Amino acid sequence: MVLDGRSEVNGAYTSKIFNAGLCNNLTIDDISVLGFDTAGINVKSSMGVLISRVRATDSNLTAIGYLIELAVTRFATIRNSTFTRVRT
Repeated sequence: MVLDGRSEVNGAYTSKIFNAGLCNNLTIDDISVLGFDTAGINVKSSMGVLISRVRATDSNLTAIGYLIELAVTRFATIRNSTFTRVRT
């Protein structure tokens, strides 16, 4: 699956392309995230999160942010992922 946050109208970046909250045993596997501003993937208030085989590219290089943003989340694992042209 490819999640592209770039606007077709003006090329602007979107924040938080994939957003999940209040999850238990969430698995995000084999996705591409591109064209994001401050966060590509946001997971909050969750437990037992597995993020695997994420390919991320083309973030806004002038914005401060995170590709994967975990907030109030316990027992999270990120593995086998590739980040290219991502500021932080």
